[in-house]
Amino acid sequence: MPTSSGMIAKPIIDIAIAVEKVQSFAKVKHILCTEGYFWIESAGSKDRLFFAKGEEANRTHNIHVELYGATFCI
Repeated sequence: MPTSSGMIAKPIIDIAIAVEKVQSFAKVKHILCTEGYFWIESAGSKDRLFFAKGEEANRTHNIHVELYGATFCI
């Protein structure tokens, strides 16, 4: 999909969520999987989970759930 500058952009929405406790990961994982997101286990670390909506060829959303204050958290 071309942008206003003519560059090609991926039509995927990236969302970052920060949680205060690692114990929150299980609750967030349950909610997102119930809503149709796939947990991509190999894409995470102990401070980060990664979810995607849609198969790789037709993906619409990526969600990064990170521990607040972790390396990946902006």
